[in-house]
Amino acid sequence: MKQALISLCLCVLLCPGGTAFAYDGDISWDNTALDFGVLRDGAELTRTITVRNNGQGVVSGEITAIGENGAPLSWLKVTPKHFKGREGNFEITISLLPDGLSLGMNEGWLVIGDEKEDEVAGQIPLRAVLAGGGFTEGEVKYAPGVVVSPAQLDFGNVSGKRVKMFNITGEGGGILDVKLRPVASPGSSKGVPWLKVNPNVLQVTEFEVKVTVNAASMKRGTSEAYIHISDERNGKSSYLKVTAMK
Repeated sequence: MKQALISLCLCVLLCPGGTAFAYDGDISWDNTALDFGVLRDGAELTRTITVRNNGQGVVSGEITAIGENGAPLSWLKVTPKHFKGREGNFEITISLLPDGLSLGMNEGWLVIGDEKEDEVAGQIPLRAVLAGGGFTEGEVKYAPGVVVSPAQLDFGNVSGKRVKMFNITGEGGGILDVKLRPVASPGSSKGVPWLKVNPNVLQVTEFEVKVTVNAASMKRGTSEAYIHISDERNGKSSYLKVTAMK
């Protein structure tokens, strides 16, 4: 039955149109997701979910942690995996196993199976981010800052729309946690209608950011603006200068 439940959940998660399923059994839980966040020194490595019996009879179930391909997750331990009883709540401990994590984003699902009804009751999304340097002796080494290349973008003469790219990297190969926003000048909160950045939020090790200049929103002559790069992890800011002429 275990394989059947996992196969059903995978179809719900991955098949076209399979975004939800109807479950009218007696099992319920409060958690909509389990997010361990970016692991740092002293990070909490356990979470607890409470599974409830909403009916009058005996319920029995199994909780399985799987990845996108349906394989068991090597970075998560569920205790206990099985629950059974007539009344009350079942406390399930979810423990993160850092040695099994890959660098960067790690995702999966907790599949909650109703063994009595022989069906999947639901799934809880899982997420954990391992920063650069790995997990060693209870500490995670992560990026102390960001590196931007090139240091300036000059679009030259622009008519219509023009696109350039810049590369942003976590210093030391670590995970980025930054927000990007066009501003009129360093320290200003005033936006820039002719300048767009995509994406504007990053949580990866390295990314090539797309910058678009729209001449239709520019005044004639030379225009100057900046992309505010906010390092959310360290509370620091830097600015990438952008120039263009219409």
